[in-house]
Amino acid sequence: GAPYGKEDPAETDNAIRFQGQYHDEETGLHYNRHRYYNPATGRFISKDPIGLKGGLNPFQYANNPISWVDPLGLSKYIPAPPSLPGFPDAVRVKSKTPVQGGGGLRKRWKRLNGCICEWDSQHGEVEMYNKRGKHMGAFDPDTGDAIPGKEADRTRTIEP
Repeated sequence: GAPYGKEDPAETDNAIRFQGQYHDEETGLHYNRHRYYNPATGRFISKDPIGLKGGLNPFQYANNPISWVDPLGLSKYIPAPPSLPGFPDAVRVKSKTPVQGGGGLRKRWKRLNGCICEWDSQHGEVEMYNKRGKHMGAFDPDTGDAIPGKEADRTRTIEP
């Protein structure tokens, strides 16, 4: 096989790479929608379009490229899990609430007690609402524990 970072063209003719990057055959770089990545060095050669708001290193990808995606280079996105282990009674239902900043609707689950769980894709947390749509706080999706400092916000409501 080829050394780490060096691609063997005989291995594949598929231009799609990690996290949706497109292999540019002319340059040998991977195009990531708004910037280029050099697989030989394992680094981006263009700065992150979000600048320093993405972190101190403008050449890094989303903090954790295994569980986060950043397709536009403007914010991290943590995909919703298929289920919520911290809330075993929660069942997926139709999404209703728009994602803050655009980009579709928040994934939603409903619990046996009528509470509504919605996925916060920026923080990887569950926002809980009572059956009338009033905010109850943010919770860990794996343990079901309340997240300190993210208690109920009485001004936040959703359509139940």
